[in-house]
Amino acid sequence: MDTSIERLLNELESFGLENDINVKEDSPKMKNITKDTGQFLSLLIKSSKVKNVLEIGTSNGYSTIWIAKNFINSDAHVTTVEIDDRKIVMARANFRRANLEKYVTSHHEDAGAFLKRQANETFDFIFLDSDRSHYIDWWEDLNRVLQRNSLMIVDNANSHREEVADFIKLIQSSESHDSLIVSVGKGVFIIHKN
Repeated sequence: MDTSIERLLNELESFGLENDINVKEDSPKMKNITKDTGQFLSLLIKSSKVKNVLEIGTSNGYSTIWIAKNFINSDAHVTTVEIDDRKIVMARANFRRANLEKYVTSHHEDAGAFLKRQANETFDFIFLDSDRSHYIDWWEDLNRVLQRNSLMIVDNANSHREEVADFIKLIQSSESHDSLIVSVGKGVFIIHKN
């Protein structure tokens, strides 16, 4: 890994942990993925040879950088969506610091509205780490924009099990998808669209 990107990831990891401990309200928290989840995403991205990733829930860009660092010197790209004003500004600054701007397109808007505008089978990998109360509402569009034989990864499958339980049941009842919860970080729910 590029040492400047590695240093930035370490800095963002520390900042996120410290910030989330010291902030009482929910909104200003970074709620970043764990480092091992970042490593897991990075390995999946490398081994899958994906070209067009969608991330919903940018926060300060920590997870986006874990994804986009695999795209250096390639034509692959990550599109990320964040609704929070402060976080999208931080994320864009972090993409510049990582020299990954040309591999990332960030959208500052509601993810549901963004998804509605996307063409069918646009993305070959989706990382979902956002407001879990919307996942079921977004499912039809998430499934529509995900290419066949592609993966969707959902964070917090163990740490927030009650909040994602109905979403997980919905996917597990689908004959068009295979799925599995892996105990990495806060738990990742892996969905394969057949």
